[in-house]
Amino acid sequence: MKFFTFAITSVMALFLAAPLSAAPNTRAADIDIDVVTQLEDVRFEARGGNRDRSMNRSRDHSRDRSRYERDRREDRRDDRWEDREDRADDRQDRREDRRDDRHPHHRHWHPHGHVVVVLPNECRTRVYTDDGFYYYCDGVYYDTHASGYVVVAAPRGIHVHTRPRGYHAIHVHGVEYSYYYGTYYVWDADAGDYVVVEAPNGATVTYVPDNAELVVVGGHRYHRHHGVYYREVHRADGTVYVVTRI
Repeated sequence: MKFFTFAITSVMALFLAAPLSAAPNTRAADIDIDVVTQLEDVRFEARGGNRDRSMNRSRDHSRDRSRYERDRREDRRDDRWEDREDRADDRQDRREDRRDDRHPHHRHWHPHGHVVVVLPNECRTRVYTDDGFYYYCDGVYYDTHASGYVVVAAPRGIHVHTRPRGYHAIHVHGVEYSYYYGTYYVWDADAGDYVVVEAPNGATVTYVPDNAELVVVGGHRYHRHHGVYYREVHRADGTVYVVTRI
């Protein structure tokens, strides 16, 4: 708009400043034609400028819209990844909570096969068998390994002075067993300590080790752990696992 006003003003100034010749009518007609031509040129340029500005605005709008849509897609993708990570974290937290509920006094438990470079300070007590010795730590047994120490299943027949904290007392055929994470202890009066024994058939426990393998036999669900089968039984007061010979 400023350009259009400036152009009109310039044309009018040229018209007023032009000298009149001996043929005023012809000169005036020529000036009128020049003025009209210049005005048309100004209008054309003004229309072209408006059209260019409109096209520029349209392109800017398209770019802004594309950028907005791209940002929305990226935000949705980020939200999906965050949701997946949150769900994974929730599942891991629930697994750890279940494990902690089962072993409230043993937060540093590791599954069989887990390797550590250095033994925890409280896991340096040696317990012996006919084949050698193991390091015992409140229900967890370590054997030597090329990379340090490896968690192993409790050796049958090994004696310990104390039962693991958090053990469950169960009774099978009048005998009391102390159950802890797939291991069964009975009191040995002659030795004055506790000995690791085979899982008694019919023993009913409220949990099985986390690394027990789920198998289906004859339409029934079992959890197999080191050769012992635990049949999954659902009762009114919750799920239990019964040692079953197969």
